[in-house]
Amino acid sequence: MAATEVGADRSPSPKEDDAFETLVLIPARGGSKGIRDKNIADLGGVPLLAHTIRTAQAARNVDRIVVSTESEGIRRVALEWGAEAPFLRPRELAEDHADMGDAIRHARLELAKDGYSPDAVVILLATSPFRSPGLVELAVDSLRRGYNHFTTVKECPMRPCDLLERDAAGRMRMLHPDADRRLFLRPYGLVTGQRLGKAGGKGNLMHRIGDPVACIDIDEPEDLELARRVLDAGLFRPCRP
Repeated sequence: MAATEVGADRSPSPKEDDAFETLVLIPARGGSKGIRDKNIADLGGVPLLAHTIRTAQAARNVDRIVVSTESEGIRRVALEWGAEAPFLRPRELAEDHADMGDAIRHARLELAKDGYSPDAVVILLATSPFRSPGLVELAVDSLRRGYNHFTTVKECPMRPCDLLERDAAGRMRMLHPDADRRLFLRPYGLVTGQRLGKAGGKGNLMHRIGDPVACIDIDEPEDLELARRVLDAGLFRPCRP
């Protein structure tokens, strides 16, 4: 996978194919241990899920927004804020260790029952409320232009000497103590997208996220409190209807 760095808020170029159908899928399960009803917890006066729905609605090249959940409560919130929730996910696909890929496949199969088959699907996790519509547009535009996958990544700078290994005698020692610092990238699920059907031929695109606010992921109560402080300080401007 070749890494390419581009501007997160770059406006997309005009559509190359007006028939290119893009689905935004927002997985939002009801069960959460760290924060009760996490995906609909209050953040800035609106449910957490609503921030992601609003961002998708503000993206100019998104055709459909669907929330996948097993929870009737989350389904009601999704509908209230303008997303679709035409089915409920089986509970076995909403457990702690359920595979996200299985949930995505389930959603596609459910939508296919009504004859809906998009050209691309973009996954937005509700637990990442601080993404821009421009980033979503960039993902869609990249898939439209022929990239097979779009993935956001974040930097993990470290030196090999930060790592330890066990020697033959069982003692721990630094790995390559004289090596220079290196830059590693790891996938980060702020925005991920996949071109469906016929491959586009341009391979996979990685987009580096450098904004620490964008990288806030709501998992524990302290994450939610941090997100509230970000809004209070005006460090992120939420999308408005």
